Amino acid sequence: MSAGESKFIERKSVPARFAAGKRPAAAAEAATPDAKQLKEIQTHCKRIAQALAARWGRILEIGAGGAWLSAELSKLPRVVEIVATDFEAEALREEAPRVFAWLKARAAKITRTTMDAHKLDFPVGHFDAVIAVGALQHGLNLPLLLKECKRVLKPGGSLVVLREPVQPLAKGKAGGRKRTAEFNVPTVAECEALFARAGFTVKVRDLKLAARWRYHYDRLMKGVLHARYAIVGTTASRR
Repeated sequence: MSAGESKFIERKSVPARFAAGKRPAAAAEAATPDAKQLKEIQTHCKRIAQALAARWGRILEIGAGGAWLSAELSKLPRVVEIVATDFEAEALREEAPRVFAWLKARAAKITRTTMDAHKLDFPVGHFDAVIAVGALQHGLNLPLLLKECKRVLKPGGSLVVLREPVQPLAKGKAGGRKRTAEFNVPTVAECEALFARAGFTVKVRDLKLAARWRYHYDRLMKGVLHARYAIVGTTASRR
């Protein structure tokens, strides 16, 4: 492996029970995007990266999949290390290197490893930020998962949850997934309560990633047909 490549570590301790909550087949995610799709993905990830991570040095991404956001975060000058984790190895091992090439990532900053987010193999206070993009819905024990995220954060560190299904007022297809044995879809109030019980100070922000007419439509339908938010939990600063 050259100095410019990302390191991959496959751990054998990830519980088999996660197979029940497995994401859709990675093959669909791994398909080569066309130029328009790639531009949209890159713009989307870049907006998130620039808005939320400008001051972070060491970042953990849980449920990273193909590590699209990790790729974009790696290009920020202040980011010195990213650990992209997932309970499945395939996307991290096969898809992520292609993503890094497409997005021109600073891949040497990124370590990819399989890991159970309920039992993170890192010391207390190791990261400036933990990021989860549509990942908490796959958790089997959300209170435990949130406490683990808090444990590995430095004082004043942030847990940022993006593109997580949050139950809007209207149910059905437009409202996202309902509660099932596989997916956890809490309301905004339940999200705030879960974060607070885990010891975070929590803020729920609008997630504004659309442009032009879609931006105005999203604002109009916010909380009714969809509920797209950035949920940010912050740990107490050291006194």
